[in-house]
Amino acid sequence: MVEIQGKFITLAGMLLADKPEVLATINEFIEEETGCTHLELDPNDYYDIEIWIKLLQHYRNSFDDHDQSLVDLGKRFYPTMKRTGDIDIINSKNPLDYLRDEINKSDEMIKGANGALQKKIIEENDNEVIMLAPSINTGSFLHIGVWLGLFEMLDIKTGGVEDLGNHKFRIYW
Repeated sequence: MVEIQGKFITLAGMLLADKPEVLATINEFIEEETGCTHLELDPNDYYDIEIWIKLLQHYRNSFDDHDQSLVDLGKRFYPTMKRTGDIDIINSKNPLDYLRDEINKSDEMIKGANGALQKKIIEENDNEVIMLAPSINTGSFLHIGVWLGLFEMLDIKTGGVEDLGNHKFRIYW
């Protein structure tokens, strides 16, 4: 079974605080599956990926711009990982250090995928990488947001992400 850490489920639930009807539906489902609401989940424990997938469906459908909602959610991943102590490289301003750390920790964030979701840098140039980043039913927008959030966290104004298709992304700064 593929599982995701609770902190990401909690994060998405928190971002739905101004949509109480959607949040109530999500919490009902989460509680049926885990016995907890999104706020009661252990941030470092693992939960069935189906909870995450269903949450994301409700999450994106609750916003007018479905794709941008996933980008905005993704932008909160790095700050959440930093706050919960999941980022080892605190003092670096080099995005490549964080991207490498993210690759090393991806099995900690999502487990049970047997490498099927493992991110990989497939090409590296000055201030640019091509990243292979498979996903489970989230498309490219969540990944794009994660990396844009990294640039915001590092105060990099020139960073961007280009979806190259087939789970490949050009990440540049």
